[in-house]
Amino acid sequence: MRVFILVLLASAGFAQTEPSGRVVAITPNEIVARFQAGPSSDPAALWKTLGLPVELAIGRPFQFSTCGGCTVVSGPGRYPVWDQIIRICVSTYDGPCRYLYFRMASRREHTWRLIGVVDNEGDSQTGPLGRSVYHRFWVVTTNQFRGSGVSHSTDRWFSEQRGSWIQSLELPSRGNDFNANPSRSWKVGFLSRIEKSLTDELELEFHVQFGLGLSNKRLFIESRRVTFVANDDVSRYNFDPKRSGLAPTDIDLFFNVNKVRSGPSSEHFLRFSLANLLKIARGPNDWKKAWLREYLAKVKDTPEKRQLMQALAARP
Repeated sequence: MRVFILVLLASAGFAQTEPSGRVVAITPNEIVARFQAGPSSDPAALWKTLGLPVELAIGRPFQFSTCGGCTVVSGPGRYPVWDQIIRICVSTYDGPCRYLYFRMASRREHTWRLIGVVDNEGDSQTGPLGRSVYHRFWVVTTNQFRGSGVSHSTDRWFSEQRGSWIQSLELPSRGNDFNANPSRSWKVGFLSRIEKSLTDELELEFHVQFGLGLSNKRLFIESRRVTFVANDDVSRYNFDPKRSGLAPTDIDLFFNVNKVRSGPSSEHFLRFSLANLLKIARGPNDWKKAWLREYLAKVKDTPEKRQLMQALAARP
């Protein structure tokens, strides 16, 4: 089981390899040209040139030493003139990838410095080369889990510290579980960043929509704001429970899905969404109220269930 401990999740899906931090003897354009050559490209030789291991840091043994069906994509980074990102993937579908983040060391000599390396498994390979948030963070997304009616992707946030990209935060990105009752679909959005004298704060909004499977029937949406704080070194952001509308267990249960867990228990769901469920219980006699009656008939007796049953029994 993966558990959100905020800072945020212990995942075997992807990891960061420390960059060499020095000027490298190859340019981004030369790397792209080498991999566009097809099967004749030699990933192992490139990793040796860059001072990187052949073994990808993805939580399972995997050596990126050959390239039968590799794909390579390049594009600008945070500073379009000076930064270049390259994504090299093992195959064209959902295979492991290695991101290389370069910054020009000398425009006159056309030399480059490797300042960031991210190994990623479950990469969509059709999406962007990460994205910029608040002109400060480089965010890389992975499709961490996909199955019949379920999906879950995760964002890793990197901030630049002393010429290297350091992972500062790991968050759910978006996902769904259409097999659950009620079904859930969720996403996390950036709201604001506040710089103070000794701290740096990020505010994000967690949205989860509850409904009935793959139908268009939506029960309600829960939106909660969550705050993360970093000290003056701004190297790692930590969950602030006093200014957050979610607990770590809420994030793990409602904004996550994997092979071994089916989501929150009915008791946890009733506590989490009691206010919205009471609105349904006190509202008109429609499909939402019919669903609630059927749902409550199958769950354990709790204070929240009794409160909802009383609301259902009262005259509208």
